[in-house]
Amino acid sequence: MVYNAYMLFEKYDQYVLEIVEAGSFVRAAKRLNISQAAISMGVKVLENRLGYSLFHRDVNPIKLTREGEVYYKYLLKYKENRKDLDLEIDELKESQEQSLSIGSPLFYLENYVVPIVTSIKNNYPKAKIEILSGENDSLKKLLSEGKINGFICLDEKEKNGIKVASEQLCLYYPKKWEGKNKQVDLTKADLNTIQDKALIVLHESMPLQKYIDDFVDAKKIRIQSRITTNQIAIGIQLVQAGVGMFIAPNKKDIDDSIRCVTLPGQKYGRDIFYVRNNERYLSRIESDFINELKRSGGMAK
Repeated sequence: MVYNAYMLFEKYDQYVLEIVEAGSFVRAAKRLNISQAAISMGVKVLENRLGYSLFHRDVNPIKLTREGEVYYKYLLKYKENRKDLDLEIDELKESQEQSLSIGSPLFYLENYVVPIVTSIKNNYPKAKIEILSGENDSLKKLLSEGKINGFICLDEKEKNGIKVASEQLCLYYPKKWEGKNKQVDLTKADLNTIQDKALIVLHESMPLQKYIDDFVDAKKIRIQSRITTNQIAIGIQLVQAGVGMFIAPNKKDIDDSIRCVTLPGQKYGRDIFYVRNNERYLSRIESDFINELKRSGGMAK
């Protein structure tokens, strides 16, 4: 009973504060973005629980009753005490062991998550950090089960997605293909270096494959053969082995055996999102992780 009353007061006490500050039920309802009927009903429920009226409703501007003035005085004290409570709890959370569990497709783990986690670990030496690799559906399931804090994806339809980066796609090919030729310039028509070569492609179900097909068609690149994989990381490894060329997001640590050329134009760019459950508490370590993602992806303000 006490718990239910507390939850009731927590909600409707805000109504009382807004009514006093706004001077009327109508203006308070607008400030809270609710109907006048809803705020009137809420205050009435609160008054019935308290056993006395809080407002004189027959005057304009509205005034507190004598009981209402006393209640409002202690309500302001409670508001300030609640701020102090939140600050003190935050300080306790900071002193406790932090934890972070992040999911991502393998390529983005290597390219974004691992370098950022290394930096985060320096700031939170006692933190428990878990990194999981998986595809969008499996990571979404882990998030719904509360097993991870969030995950990285490319699906802008995710309603809780936070845009953390804008990537540019690149063409990877073995440097040895160049021979005496110069590095391929994708802004020009001279693409002899990559004509009649093997193309490493992704399964048709993977969104990136559409960009690959569009680029090959637009540049009229002749393909000798196709090699299919379901992992971006494997595609790049095949390029390193000299097997073929591959189109994928820009990778930060490419060895000297590979040539990486950015695809021209925004039509080949994609946005990266971090998805989390917004109903869960946003810890300081997760907030720092998100900010580092934005900074690394060029999205920091």
